[in-house]
Amino acid sequence: MELFFFLELFFLSVPNSVDTSKAEQSGHTKQTGLKIDYMLKRGENFISSLSVQAEKLINKHYFQNSFVDIQSANLTTLSLGFNHLQLFENKYLFFDLNYEQGLPWFGGMQNQVLQGKFKKWSVELQYQHRYPLNASVLRLHHQLAMHYSRERLPSIKQTEKHKSA
Repeated sequence: MELFFFLELFFLSVPNSVDTSKAEQSGHTKQTGLKIDYMLKRGENFISSLSVQAEKLINKHYFQNSFVDIQSANLTTLSLGFNHLQLFENKYLFFDLNYEQGLPWFGGMQNQVLQGKFKKWSVELQYQHRYPLNASVLRLHHQLAMHYSRERLPSIKQTEKHKSA
């Protein structure tokens, strides 16, 4: 079993250029969490694991120095996940399934235009194949990622960059 604690800070400042005028957007995100990974089974060519993660996100977004409430979330989430990595000669296959739920803990969902109460399913499938090409290696990487929620998601949870295996 592995235990991870993480703290991440993101800052954004992007001047947007429009034909007739300029606009500036900026923001920052504070992310703190705790993740526990449990290896279900491990073999010579595969690893299967379960994970539980609690996460606190405080996101502030500004446009032209004005606070944008609808894009500034204060969320607490709990997620459960299963992933499987299968190795083959010169290739691998990775599958990840996650369930995430917004919770009212630690001030999550307070004063939200879009309440942080949501349930979200995420699925990711990756396939990578390496081909020898003279003295080099050609790497083809395919990725399919999707999520589903009946509720309207906070903007910070609508699109996420998925981490590669």
